[in-house]
Parts: sequence; structure tokens; C-alpha cells
Amino acid sequence: MEARGREFFPAAVVAYNRATRAVKVLIKNQDYDRLYPNGITLQQIQESSQREGIERTLTIRRVHDELLRKYKAMGLSEVQALLRTGEEMERLGYYPRTTKIVARPLERGEAAKAKHNRAAIFVISKDEMQTGIFHDIEQAISRPGVEIRKGFGEYPTHIHYFNSARLNAFLKSGKTQFYVRYLGETYELTIR
Repeated sequence: MEARGREFFPAAVVAYNRATRAVKVLIKNQDYDRLYPNGITLQQIQESSQREGIERTLTIRRVHDELLRKYKAMGLSEVQALLRTGEEMERLGYYPRTTKIVARPLERGEAAKAKHNRAAIFVISKDEMQTGIFHDIEQAISRPGVEIRKGFGEYPTHIHYFNSARLNAFLKSGKTQFYVRYLGETYELTIR
């Protein structure tokens, strides 16, 4: 590791053994003795150490490669294996958590109450759903209770339909729960 010197130049190169906590100066310049009269301290070494970051990066790469090989061996295509690997890396905490959307079908009584919340209910026709605007919502209501990766950004607007513009405005206000009426069923959708 480098021992910091003046003006971004190192004053020395030192070897640090993490297990024994021993420090050995391998090479130094004239500034080292002035800057570190009693030698560089363990605290100074640990503060500039990149070891944790390097080890985490190596672990992430190793786990990613192992998962990718595993999913390919299961017969998944390259794209499917990469997607599955990304999801598993996220679940394991190696990747940041992406926004998910989950649907819950409402019973009749719950659906009747939801109708009164006009700002939060979106009635989507079959034709509108088939445009692909609400791909994540369509997936969520076809698999209730399963977290689905939410599309990035806003829903695209369509010249013939207004739900996407309404829903974008609704979500911009910070709300994370709304209702969708589709093919005669009402669903509560939650963004996590």
C-alpha cells in the first residue's frame, strides 16, 4: 500500500499483513521520516485500505459467475440466465433492490369501497392493456402476490388512452398504492 505523502505523491510503499498486523516499509522517500517519525500507524493504513472493497468486488464477481453457470446448466438461454442471475444477486443483497409492484385481487366488498376512491382507481380496457403501456401491471395482476419488477420511469402516454398520464401524476405525488379494474376484476397494486 502507499503511505500518503505531500501533494498526492506517496511517501512510501508499505506491506501490511492483516492477520499479524505487521507493517513493513518496502521503499520510502525523504518525506516519509518527516511525515511519519514513529512510522505509519495501523489506523492510517486501515483508513486508506481498499481491501474490503476489493474483496467485495471479487465476491460479487464469483457469486455472479457461479449463478450464471448454474442457470445456464439448467438450460436457460443466455438472456434468461442473466436476468435470473440479476434477480438472485439482488435477493442476496449484492445488487441494489429494484422497485417492485405486487397485485392483490379484491373481494366484492373491498372492490366496492375502492370504487369510491376515484383518484386511486384506474379502469383499464383490454385494448389499452394490449398496447403494452402497463406491462408490469399486466404481469402483476396475472400473478397475484408475486413481486414483479416495475418498469423504469413513467408509463408511456398514448394518444387514445388517458390512464397512463393519470397514473404518472398519481405516482409522482408519492403514493404507492392504487387500484386497477381490469376484465371485471379489481386489484390493489402496491409499489415496493
